[in-house]
Amino acid sequence: TGQVTFAGNVLFKATTDHFVLTDVTGGHAPPWTQSITSVLTASPKPAANLLLMIPNESATPGSGAPGKTGVVSSVVAGSTFPATVEVVDQYFNPVTSHNAENLYIVTSDTYGVSSATQTFVNGQSQGTFTLKMRTAGQQTATAVDLNMLDAGTTWTASTSPAAGSFTVLPGVASQLLVIVPGETFVPGSLTGKSGTPSPQVAGQNFVVRVYQTDAEFNLVPTGTMPKVQLTGNDPGVTWVTPPNPSSLLPGVGFLDFTVQPSSAQASFIITASTTPASPQSVLAGSSSPISVYPGQKHHLHFNGLPTTVVAGQAFSGCVVMHDQFHNVVSTGPYTDTTTLTSISFDAQTTSNGGLTDAVQNPPWLPGTTAYNLIASGGQVCLT
Repeated sequence: TGQVTFAGNVLFKATTDHFVLTDVTGGHAPPWTQSITSVLTASPKPAANLLLMIPNESATPGSGAPGKTGVVSSVVAGSTFPATVEVVDQYFNPVTSHNAENLYIVTSDTYGVSSATQTFVNGQSQGTFTLKMRTAGQQTATAVDLNMLDAGTTWTASTSPAAGSFTVLPGVASQLLVIVPGETFVPGSLTGKSGTPSPQVAGQNFVVRVYQTDAEFNLVPTGTMPKVQLTGNDPGVTWVTPPNPSSLLPGVGFLDFTVQPSSAQASFIITASTTPASPQSVLAGSSSPISVYPGQKHHLHFNGLPTTVVAGQAFSGCVVMHDQFHNVVSTGPYTDTTTLTSISFDAQTTSNGGLTDAVQNPPWLPGTTAYNLIASGGQVCLT
């Protein structure tokens, strides 16, 4: 017939192009002259997918999923980087004709930050977001259709990287973080920790851990380790072990310190700072306030007794229960309702070696001789 039909020609890439017909038959010369079609345009199909691209990813329109190529570059925690989102068809060609919809980027980083939701209006195929990862480790980012404006159509989400995850590196070492019993180290979070400090007891050891972190509270275990000095608002605190100051462990980035408080208080605070001679200088960090209870009952003190009294006139004073550090045993694990303290009054003079006259040695009022000091706030006041 002098002609042939080539069937099944399909274009997947939305573009302006043409077909070229070439003689590839061997055995005759010269080859027949090429024939080139007039220019034709392949239009995209309706919007069906989203395409997310972060640094080092590039679009491959007309390809199958995931519609892009490239290995995602690693990023540093706390730094910002751009993310491009496109509305595409099933072959990942950009689509400008579509209903308006709100798009957003979510990340696998619980503490990661994405710029605000964007509305992609008809005529717009592409938008740029800003991302900040806070937690070091392996992460992903996903562009999603929020279905707020066109609930009848959901564009398929796009994740970067297309397979696996990308690396978020810790930033430079910048600060110390103190974690006490009851708390958990939470890298990337706003404070670097969660939980409530467990109450401690005067005279009993407990362990605190000091970390070297970046500005986002990610552990920085490499490089030069700082020499750390602990201080506290307890004048009698004992830094049991290791020696204070000590360097954090190289390759680990933290060190455990055993502490023994002496002052009962509501807010015992431990501060970790680098020494003046430390080879690495970073910002100091303070612990959350720690409640310290009095220790076990140890001795009694009189309190509020007058220095002189008038014969025949009543006077008052208090008897106080103390632990070994002179904290009043008023709260904590060593308060009870069974311990009784016997109190008697024996007048003493320096002139006659001590009086034993029963009239001169009256009982305390209101009359009993045994009192529960602990149950009554650590003391009892008598007349």
